[in-house]
Amino acid sequence: MDTPEENPDPFELRRRQLESLGAALRRQMQNWSKMLEPYQALARAISPAVLEFGRQWSELSSKIGEAVKNLPPTYRRALEMLAERGWYFDEEMALSMPAQLIRIYDRPGGEEEAEAMLVQHFAQRLDSIEESICQRFPRREKIVRAAFGAHRAGQYELSIPPILAQVDGMCVDALGAEFFQRLRNDPRPRTAAYASSPEHNEWDAAWLSPLNSIGQVGKGKSERGMDFVGLNRHQVMHGESVDYGNEINSLKAISLLNYVAQVLPDVKWMKPTDVTTTKT
Repeated sequence: MDTPEENPDPFELRRRQLESLGAALRRQMQNWSKMLEPYQALARAISPAVLEFGRQWSELSSKIGEAVKNLPPTYRRALEMLAERGWYFDEEMALSMPAQLIRIYDRPGGEEEAEAMLVQHFAQRLDSIEESICQRFPRREKIVRAAFGAHRAGQYELSIPPILAQVDGMCVDALGAEFFQRLRNDPRPRTAAYASSPEHNEWDAAWLSPLNSIGQVGKGKSERGMDFVGLNRHQVMHGESVDYGNEINSLKAISLLNYVAQVLPDVKWMKPTDVTTTKT
């Protein structure tokens, strides 16, 4: 007959195996604990710094969010103020440039510095602007190239009128509305219907805001005043001004043409209406 030692109870054997496995696991856990001690100490030391960094980052994110929320109206004001001086934003400018230019304009004697910055920017961009407009509006290429050629030749009396005419034509192509035409008793250009559409988000509305106001170039006689100085479409096209032909005015016209080409949609947004209109 077999003895208990020779044929142990299978349940007893399983119990011993589990005890042995548990002991091995306890020893392994002790070894891991010793190995992790340096890292645990490091984690305890880092935790306050991580928490402080998280707090500071949260505060910074909140400030950034607030600043971004305030950017569109600030940007809008800067673009409209530039348009009041006859200049229009170019998408190749730094986003901070419009506000920077306005600050310079507002400084005593800052107008000359701001004008010089804008002249330099658009003079350097001349070739790229010409090519992009000709690609976007190919049926206007012959006139655009002739106008840019006149500008390069210093014949500003010949470059400015066709450029201003193309601004109206391009707006009609895309929107069915002329930039220099206004609804009667409305100080805004007809392009304002597109610029003020509720379909635009805040950033798009800011970017389009110069289409929502007439600016220096579109002022009527009563808006210009007796001491008006600058580029004005009515004075040029109706022969009231004979001294408009200079590089700054030509570049102002180019800046407007470039701006319109950049912001207009690819298809007509609305159809021409039969309402009575006035033209500056």
